[in-house]
Amino acid sequence: MDRLRARLLNQSSDVDGQVEHDWIRLRKRIFCRNSFQTFLTAKVTPDGFGTRIRGRLGMHPLVIGFMAVWFAGVAAANVLMLLLTVRNGVLSPGLFVPTAMLVAGLAVVWVGRLLVRGDDKLLIEFVTAAVEGKNGEPGA
Repeated sequence: MDRLRARLLNQSSDVDGQVEHDWIRLRKRIFCRNSFQTFLTAKVTPDGFGTRIRGRLGMHPLVIGFMAVWFAGVAAANVLMLLLTVRNGVLSPGLFVPTAMLVAGLAVVWVGRLLVRGDDKLLIEFVTAAVEGKNGEPGA
């Protein structure tokens, strides 16, 4: 873990994050804000004569939770507007607002994730090179 921590403290490193005794959280160093950025969050456990690092790559859990609640709210508003339209028999202009919000939300997530493509590979290579280890199969 000391090698990983030392490599992380290097100012020319492309990776930023935290390394503790039994866990790590890393992300690519960027100079703008992107809530949809890929994080590597992992547990570090002893394994025989070595160390096993097992974790997950993806967006921060708070961002996932926020987006789930946001999309659920927009979808519920969309269903409500559809039900009102069917009940009244008149196409309500308000129907387009939640639909536009749904499309805009999907576009924001898509662009945010598009900007961070390849970060997962960079993070895995960073950790593997720092600890001079080998990359195991997912789920192994």
